[in-house]
Amino acid sequence: MRVFVIGGTGFLGSRLIPKLQRQGHEVTILTRSREKASSLESLSIRVVVGDLLQPESFVANLSHQDIVISVAMPDIRPGRISSKRFKMLRGQTTTYFSTSITLAQKFHCPLLLTLGTSFRTRGDQVADENWPIERFGMTKIGEFVDPLILEVNRRGSLPLIQMLPGETYGPGGQDRPPSVA
Repeated sequence: MRVFVIGGTGFLGSRLIPKLQRQGHEVTILTRSREKASSLESLSIRVVVGDLLQPESFVANLSHQDIVISVAMPDIRPGRISSKRFKMLRGQTTTYFSTSITLAQKFHCPLLLTLGTSFRTRGDQVADENWPIERFGMTKIGEFVDPLILEVNRRGSLPLIQMLPGETYGPGGQDRPPSVA
């Protein structure tokens, strides 16, 4: 299967690509940084350099794909941000998802995408796929992308799978070395 991974050199993409490759998929990634992707090219992974905010910079370089996986997110650093920066990140995130949807529609293929989520738990509670999503903090950006997802699902124009990664970001989470599966 030909798999196009948007955000292939980021946190999730860098963990996903080796698994796809081990399963025999032909992987193409979109990245903003050729330097970050240089080690992937030696592994027979096709690298397309471009920016989701400017899809015209890379769309012409793409051949047909069987699935689009979008794990790209704007560069969001921990800590407090201004409302102006939040609006800018919200706009970027919305454009990322919109472009991902457009690419999947172009290829007439499924789209698997990730979106940050928040769950409120207490004590020893563990959130699972049935737990209600609550948007707060930076995951509030998702409130602006949710309508795009709902519209695609309403129209039924392409199979869309929303992945809610079970990863802990922050102390003891994202900074851990990746586990070997």
